[in-house]
Parts: sequence; C-alpha cells; structure tokens
Amino acid sequence: MDENKTIKLKQIDYKINESCGLCSHGLFFGKSWGECSKNAYEHRKHSKATRLLSIHQSGYCIDFLMGETDLHGFSEFLEKGS
Repeated sequence: MDENKTIKLKQIDYKINESCGLCSHGLFFGKSWGECSKNAYEHRKHSKATRLLSIHQSGYCIDFLMGETDLHGFSEFLEKGS
C-alpha cells in the first residue's frame, strides 16, 4: 500500500470491523443481503420450514469467523473483536 495512503488512513482512525460480509458463514453472492450458513430458524410467517437466517453484510454476531477474504494492505486496519 502507498505509504501516504497508510498515513492518511491512520490519521482518520480508519477501521474495518468484523462483519457478516467478512465472515466465513456469510453467503452473499454479490448482494448486500444474504444468509448465514451457521444460523437457521423456523420460519412462521409463510410456512414452518427451517430457513437460513437472513443477514446484512454490515452486521455481525458472536459466531464471527474470518473468511478467506484478502484485505491486501488493509489487513492492519481490521478491528478484531468489534
């Protein structure tokens, strides 16, 4: 990463938070909304079928597990335990 970019990111206290979008359980297929492959629930509104939990990529939960995402030079800005 460009040294000046790193300096600026630190000046503005830039952080990348742990989120569903980075989690190995998140299934998004290029969209903001997706599903969690770890958490399911019994859907009552339309049927009693078990469904994967609908989630937004910016959300997070206690089951966070970093996925295979390559953050390149931005990995130092990942806020662990957020």
